[in-house]
Formats: sequence, C-alpha cells, structure tokens
Amino acid sequence: MVDLRQLEYFAALSEEGSFVKAAAREHITQSALSQRIARLEREWGVVLFHRGVRGAELTTDGAELLAGAREVLAAVTALQARADAMARGVTAELRVGSATYGIRSRGRQQAVAEFAVRHPDVEVRFTNSWSPQLLRMLLDGEVDLAFAMLAPPEERLEFMVVEDQPAQLLVPEQHRLATHRQVTLADLAGERVLLHPPSINTWMFEAMARALSEHGAIVAELGETSHPGIIEQVRAGLGLFPAVAWEMDFINPAELAGLAVVPTSGEEGLRYRLWLARRRAGRTAQIDAFWEAARRACGNA
Repeated sequence: MVDLRQLEYFAALSEEGSFVKAAAREHITQSALSQRIARLEREWGVVLFHRGVRGAELTTDGAELLAGAREVLAAVTALQARADAMARGVTAELRVGSATYGIRSRGRQQAVAEFAVRHPDVEVRFTNSWSPQLLRMLLDGEVDLAFAMLAPPEERLEFMVVEDQPAQLLVPEQHRLATHRQVTLADLAGERVLLHPPSINTWMFEAMARALSEHGAIVAELGETSHPGIIEQVRAGLGLFPAVAWEMDFINPAELAGLAVVPTSGEEGLRYRLWLARRRAGRTAQIDAFWEAARRACGNA
C-alpha cells in the first residue's frame, strides 16, 4: 500500500531532479530516498525515473502519475486543514470558481494548497464550469474568485496569471510535422487546426484563431470536445489540435496510439494561460488572502 510519504518523496525528486537535493529537502539520507522510490516503482509496476549522470528525469509514466500524486497530496493537505478547522468549530467559507480545463493546472493546485496551509480556518468551496460563465458568476457575486482561461478587458475585475505554458500539438504520427522538435505558427500555414468552439470560450477562440489565421492556418471548430473525441478527430485526419499542456499530463499514452505530441513555440495562438480573477471592489480579507497565497505559490510575489 502506497503511503503519503512515498508520494511526497516522488514529488520532491521530480521537482529537484536530483536524489541529493531531494533527500536534503525531505531530511532523509540519499540511500533511504532511493530505496523508497524503488519500492514505489515496484508497488506500481512502472519505472518513474530515468537515472543518469544528470540526475533523475521523469519517464512518460512518471509524468502521468506525478500529476495524480500532486492532486492526492493537495487534497490531503486541504482535508487535514478542514478537519482542524472543524475541530475548532470554524465555519468560514470562500467560494472559488474553477475552469473546466484549469482543474489539473499545477499552478491552481499549488495556490489552493498554499491557502489551505496558511488559512485552515477557511473552507474553500469550488464551482466548476466554463470560463465565461465563471466570470459572469464572479461579477454577480456568486463566487468570490475564479480560475479562468480568459482575461477579457473588464475594468471591474483584476487578473493574475497562475499558469502559462506553450500548447502541445497533436498530429497523426505520419504527418510532416510529427518529427519537428518544435512547431511554430509559420509551420502551420495551410494546415487545418482544430480549436474549442467559441460557445465554450469566445475570447480564447478569437485570440487563437486570429493568430493562426494571420499565419495561413485554416481554423476549424472541434465537433467533440472530450479528450477521446479530440483524439479521434485528429487520428481521423480532420485537423491538428493545440492541446493544453497540463491536460496532456492526464492522458494515458496508450490512448494516443497513431499520434505524435509535438512541442510548440508558445507564440500567441499556441499558448494557454490560466488566470485567477477577483473583483476590484467589495473584496474581503479572505479573498485577498487567497490572492496573496496564489501570488506566493506561483512565484508572482
């Protein structure tokens, strides 16, 4: 049975990239850390790290499992904080909207965990929806903050970036771009590129479509927006898809048979951002505390 300490060691080694640094961070010996990681690999039946002279690098399986391990650790931290609060009879609450494609963002997870540790007396309640709906709820006072994948020019709101990553391009493995080390906007001239329809996020669709079209790409809308549906559309040759990097961490590589995942340049149009939004007026101490926790967690201090 995997224990939490093993997950903590797994996360530490992935972040430090070195057994020496991770062991020092976790206050154990290097040999003990190596033994715990090896035990975890035996229990899960997968190799999590490539060991070499440059340190420890995550394998494909390791990267996929790391995202889940971080979710577990964040959930346990929040659960313990909530239990402590209940024991003290504290019932403070903060309502946070969470974008459908932002839930797995590491920046979001770190922000929530940072707040939970520093403010165990506040319960965070999440509402999951598409980004435009969440911002409407924020303006209407139905949520206190919102993680959203858009930042429109709205003077009543303030935005802070918590995740900013280049897209990863899904292409058929026989496609001319499948072997590129990195795909740029110019490389996509003449290619049919699939985007989430504007009904999901008009602001993001228009921003990405504009940049792609200016470089000669043919923009089309996805017919199905679930992960399996997107994969099947690319596999069927209906177009290429710039995927959200932190979402790709949760897709089983076996599901991508026949496809290649190619890094992109991260130019506008090939980049995804997740923002934290709050109202400029009517804020509370709890809202500001969450904002500051996110700033610290995401390195925006």
